[in-house]
Amino acid sequence: MKKFNYIVLTSLLVTGAVCSMLGGCEVDQGNNVGKNKVPVVLNITMSTDRTPQSRAIVAGASDAPSVDHIQAFFFSDGMLSLRGEKKLVQNGATFEGVPTSVDKIYVIGYPTETFTSPVVPEGIVRESDLLKVMVDITAQTTTDTKLVNSFGVETVNLSGITEGTTWKKKIEVKPAISRIEIEKIDPTVTTSSLTIRNKIKKFNLDYIYINNTYTQLGLNNTTVPTAGGSVLNYGGYSIDSSTAWGNPATFFGSNYYDEITGTKGQTSYSPGISKYWGYYVASLSAAAGKGTTINEVQQTVLPHIVLKMSNLVLDDGDDDDTNDVTVPGPMFLTIMRYNVKATSEVAAHELTQMEPGCVYVINNIAFGLEHLSILPEQPASDFYVNLTVVDWVNVLVNGDVD
Repeated sequence: MKKFNYIVLTSLLVTGAVCSMLGGCEVDQGNNVGKNKVPVVLNITMSTDRTPQSRAIVAGASDAPSVDHIQAFFFSDGMLSLRGEKKLVQNGATFEGVPTSVDKIYVIGYPTETFTSPVVPEGIVRESDLLKVMVDITAQTTTDTKLVNSFGVETVNLSGITEGTTWKKKIEVKPAISRIEIEKIDPTVTTSSLTIRNKIKKFNLDYIYINNTYTQLGLNNTTVPTAGGSVLNYGGYSIDSSTAWGNPATFFGSNYYDEITGTKGQTSYSPGISKYWGYYVASLSAAAGKGTTINEVQQTVLPHIVLKMSNLVLDDGDDDDTNDVTVPGPMFLTIMRYNVKATSEVAAHELTQMEPGCVYVINNIAFGLEHLSILPEQPASDFYVNLTVVDWVNVLVNGDVD
């Protein structure tokens, strides 16, 4: 069943007000003297075809992303004409004095009253500057996939609209970030695309890490932070407690790793029936040209998944455990390549970037001893995992607002 959120943004004629996030008013940028201004109605409709899963959230428990308040930005030829920040009242908000010269509209959705990221400086005047504003991915709510930022843009043409005429337009929005989901880690379940020479019978899964990514990303999906704590590019040649691999809580933070507790020595691991290990990640565009630098090597724009394991028991082909060989470890599997499964619409292909508003679902991670290393970020060159790309939220335009 599709679930909908409606946001109605109406624009009327007034000028130069002082704006507060939840009080509701607009700021005219002062370059609209002599320009016609019209009432504008924007209709934003969001629906989910597949409910995204968050860690500890049961499948089907989440709805489309929530929107408590919004910021809207109206641009004319790349320059900001009007901006407004409003709390939604009965799914609507009124924006006043939109010049007919406006040719592009951006909307940022905030899921709760206290949600402040991204913070858009008051001094923004150019479209390019707005797109460099960064979304804080660590501010997104990991336990509720409704509580994330949404973002949308629409090119418009109001030039033929006379002053006082109500004009209607739809804007598509979607989550401003991507999400990785891992359903299971089972080295015994292989596919025809993966050859395993040294099979693993059982093992300890100790940690899952997300590396080669950023905790913030510009709305243009290319602007990245430079501060050390916002760049996850851990490598090195040590894994002791002074490093990210031995002390992930300090280096990765809670959003980018999981410690796997409970029964050890299993043949496979999963977070439970209809659950996933889930991670919000930056949707870094291939247009950025590169990801982080790890061990002095430039990486691609795709996040890496790193597994830390120990006590790996090799499969010698019989049911007798007496002569089994155990590799104490720790050993690491580094995943930096992803193959998108074929569908009726798209042929199988290697992933080159992650898109905002998409969920990248890995049903299983299989591997052999030959794919592992004694250090993280030392991947086997021919190793990749298969995944499925699904819409976190499909955005459907459903006619005019009455």
